[in-house]
Amino acid sequence: MGNEGHHIFKRRYLNTRWSIENGRALCREHHDWAEKHPTAYEDCIVDEIGVEAYGVLRQEALMVRKQFYDEILKELEEGIC
Repeated sequence: MGNEGHHIFKRRYLNTRWSIENGRALCREHHDWAEKHPTAYEDCIVDEIGVEAYGVLRQEALMVRKQFYDEILKELEEGIC
């Protein structure tokens, strides 16, 4: 069985939607578990990347930032986001 992509912070948070740091590859069983147990999954992520890195990622996810299509396309082409 293959892995599935899982966002640490949901896709609705556009600032981190395409961020590599915001994604994890999980098997189906663990993906289902992460969806059903978000608080426990958050604890696992904090253990993995540390409180500081998690806080930075969370702050980025929650920041309101207006982006334009051209900016997003440029970031994707340059591998920034």
